[in-house]
Amino acid sequence: MDGEKQSLFERRRTMNTTTKNCIIHCRVSDPSQALRGDGLDDQEKIGRAFAARNGWNVLKVFREPFSGKKGARAKIDEILLYIKKSSVPVNYYVFKSIDRFTRAGVPEYLHLKNQIETLGVEAVDSYGVIQPMQNTLEHLDEEYDWSKFSPSDTMQLMEASRAHADRRDILTRMVGAQIRRAKEGYLARRALDGYKSKKIYDETGKAKKIGEPDDRAKLWIEMYELRAAGNLTDQEIVDRLNDKGFKTKKFDRWNKEKTKVIGEGRGGGKPLTVKALQRKIQNPRYAGIACEKWTKWKPIRLEFKGLVSIDRFNEANRGKIVIKITGKGKSDVQLLYNQKPTTRLRNNPFYPNKHVLCPICRNEMLSSAPRSKNGKKSPRYHCGSTPSRKHAYFSIPKTAFDDQVKYFVEHLRFSSAFLADFEEVLVYRYHQKQAKVIKASAEVNQNLSELQIEKAAKLDAFGATDSQAVREGLTEQIEVLDKKIKSIKGHRNQLEITEQDIHDFVEEAKQIMEHPAKWLQQSRTLQDKLAIWGLVFDEQPTYTEIVNGTPKLSLVFNLSSDFEKQKSYLVTLRGIEPRFKP
Repeated sequence: MDGEKQSLFERRRTMNTTTKNCIIHCRVSDPSQALRGDGLDDQEKIGRAFAARNGWNVLKVFREPFSGKKGARAKIDEILLYIKKSSVPVNYYVFKSIDRFTRAGVPEYLHLKNQIETLGVEAVDSYGVIQPMQNTLEHLDEEYDWSKFSPSDTMQLMEASRAHADRRDILTRMVGAQIRRAKEGYLARRALDGYKSKKIYDETGKAKKIGEPDDRAKLWIEMYELRAAGNLTDQEIVDRLNDKGFKTKKFDRWNKEKTKVIGEGRGGGKPLTVKALQRKIQNPRYAGIACEKWTKWKPIRLEFKGLVSIDRFNEANRGKIVIKITGKGKSDVQLLYNQKPTTRLRNNPFYPNKHVLCPICRNEMLSSAPRSKNGKKSPRYHCGSTPSRKHAYFSIPKTAFDDQVKYFVEHLRFSSAFLADFEEVLVYRYHQKQAKVIKASAEVNQNLSELQIEKAAKLDAFGATDSQAVREGLTEQIEVLDKKIKSIKGHRNQLEITEQDIHDFVEEAKQIMEHPAKWLQQSRTLQDKLAIWGLVFDEQPTYTEIVNGTPKLSLVFNLSSDFEKQKSYLVTLRGIEPRFKP
């Protein structure tokens, strides 16, 4: 036999008088285990001590932080290539134990071991389970495939099978517990950006994890609020959040072998982009709903609150994804995709007064335009005869309804007591608003300061190096920082409020006070109208109260003396007064 085909026994005989060489293979199941007990460092020490006891020279140590169940492992291929190309012969392949060599079971163990031994290298474990190969014809100086065996063959197969079973049992316990937690609505993986993990204990004393808002949660909440409001483009939302210092969550960087952390907190830290905004905002976990593989892709309620309400989540996603609650149970949830936003129906400008309540159930009025017998549409406000509104149906023509509300609003006046103190109170409240704006401006200034410090460091580095390549790289980084600083300064200036701004606002407010009807009837979203009417009324009025002029007005407003009840539009309950049916 010669060269690569030289057998294990031939190499052993020809190298009895030389120092024997070995390689050491260390393996853990995942990078985190590499830092704990029985990690890569411990296995290397065990392997070196074993080699020293046997008088072997250690040529190289291979470290593998991956699962040993995979048949095609890159590290094994690297080891085989090293053995083939080594300038000195490799006699032994050392590993701590069979379960560190592979956990893929007997067939994979025999396959890997055969690959090693085909190259004339003997696989040995530091525990001594694997015994040296014997040749039943060695006394006759002959060798055949059938004459070679190891006294520990049976034990090796038992250990390989046990390692495979251990892996199954360990994963069943660990992953099974995570799956149960996920199905119960608890945290089973790393917390999302904006949350932090918190350990709690149930009534049986078992530890479980939930998510709670961290110091970054306010940025995520603002992201949803801005997008739900619909006043800014996605790019403007991104710019505003980045101005306040939004950056992706940082994480640790590992070396290529995944054996140790080489950059603590150096991963992430990137500014928000429009694509990232549109992707991240669709995660239902931010509304307290989970939908993943372990829930069979069926949405369930989490055992901890979301950062935003379900309504706010739906408004922010504008129909791309809609969370629908169908009951009170954990799984009474639906996720609907690519739906037409329901807010368009509620904010239909053709029906501007739906916020006036039904006089029977005190719910917002519904609207529709049914066709009459002649085929013409008849727009109406209506209520009743629905599963959620179980009372007698009634309806009012849209024109009559809107005219009545308009008539009422036109007779609203600011109270004289309010007018006397208006400017003083308005300035006070405006200063309160200014305080909030200044706080937001301070957050922008803090981010601006950090960028300027970073720019100063880049400039110092530029002056300290003579490398042209380094200088070119620093120049590009400084230009990027300059653009960010300029953009942030522009947005910050838009936040500033001056005394002249207050004066101009007061003058504009006085004009509104002289004509409150124009202000109250401006085209707005339903949400904005409810907020404005909340200033006018102590309680949201019903249609009957509008007709009678009896709603509970706030102290700021009262009705003018020439207001007359429009009896022709009055709608009352059956049995109280004659019913009007237009």
